[in-house]
Amino acid sequence: MLNRRSYVVEREAPGAHASSGPLAGQWVPGAVSVTAVSGSLQPVTDRDAMLLPEGVRERAKSKLYTDPTAVLQTWGIDSQTRGDIVVDEDGERLQVWGTRGYHRAQLDHRRYMLVREPYAR
Repeated sequence: MLNRRSYVVEREAPGAHASSGPLAGQWVPGAVSVTAVSGSLQPVTDRDAMLLPEGVRERAKSKLYTDPTAVLQTWGIDSQTRGDIVVDEDGERLQVWGTRGYHRAQLDHRRYMLVREPYAR
C-alpha cells in the first residue's frame, strides 16, 4: 500500500440508561477506547460516494485501505452501532461507514469508507 501510516482509532462502547443513583433513567454513554491502525488514506471519488446513503454522501471524505487483519466497526442502522472514529493527519475526525474486503494473493486488504463526523465531540 502507498503512503502507509498509523492512524488513531476511537471506539465507543454501547451506552445504557442508568438504573440507579443520581442519573437514574438518564442515558450514560459508553467508555471510549483508543487504538491505532496502519493504513493508507486516499480521497473518495464521486463514484465511491454514490455507494453511501443519501444524506451521508455529501460528507464522504476518504477511503482507508488496511491489512485484512485490521477490523474496524462500521456504522449500522439495523444494528444501531456507531462506527469507529479515525483521526486523520489534520486532526479531522472521520466516521467509518462501510467496508469491503479484497482477498487476492498479492492484494489482500480491506477498504473502509470514511465520512466527516456530524457531531464532533
